Amino acid sequence: MGNRTRACTLGDLAEAHLHRLRVRNYSPRTIENHASYLRLFVEWAAEQKITKPADVTIFVLEDYQSHLYEVVKSDGNRLSPNAQQARLIPLRAYFSFMTKRRYIDANPAADLELPKL
Repeated sequence: MGNRTRACTLGDLAEAHLHRLRVRNYSPRTIENHASYLRLFVEWAAEQKITKPADVTIFVLEDYQSHLYEVVKSDGNRLSPNAQQARLIPLRAYFSFMTKRRYIDANPAADLELPKL
């Protein structure tokens, strides 16, 4: 891990990841979805006082997954397993990006089990 990680927040790296998706010619819809779901995670993490990538562990991600399970939509229903997966899959790509770019030493999302559909 380099010194640059000290200055980079989860939000900063979400923007860098989204830029990378644009450069790789992902569809605008995919980028929009990733942006929305990453923003939700970054906001949730900030509420937990987690702002640095190195502070995110598999346990933090499992807590976030539990949070998604408990989310109640405006219609009174919980998020479906499909909706939960849709919010977690971008996190896998996001943390993979950070690992490949050496912002973090290990990918905490690598062993994250997605909800069964």
